[in-house]
Order: sequence, then C-alpha cells, then structure tokens
Amino acid sequence: MFPELWMHIRIEVGNVLKKSADVLISTANPWLNLSGGVDGAILSAVGPAIQDELHRDDPSGSSWC
Repeated sequence: MFPELWMHIRIEVGNVLKKSADVLISTANPWLNLSGGVDGAILSAVGPAIQDELHRDDPSGSSWC
C-alpha cells in the first residue's frame, strides 16, 4: 500500500517521571493547575515551585495552546 506512511509504535510501561528525556510534555487545564494524572505526579515529584512558576508566568490563568 503506502509503506512510507506506516509508523512504528513502541509502548512502554512504567513511571514517565523516571525516564531520561530533555522535555516532558503533559496536558494541563486552561488554568495550569497541576491537579491530577501526570500533572499531579509532576507536582508531587518536583514540588510546589513548578505550580508557582506556571502561575507567575501566566497570571491570567487562561493559557491555551
């Protein structure tokens, strides 16, 4: 068919916070509250400073990408 359109997918099971990476991208609500899921895990692992930084950088609380 169209072999150039095929993708190879690798699924890994584990803690995303334990992986070696330059960047971790996670979904967040529009108010950038790290309240659950991966966001909550990031907040627990890193501490409240990351939440403070997000709110400082966007005090309007209305970030959309």
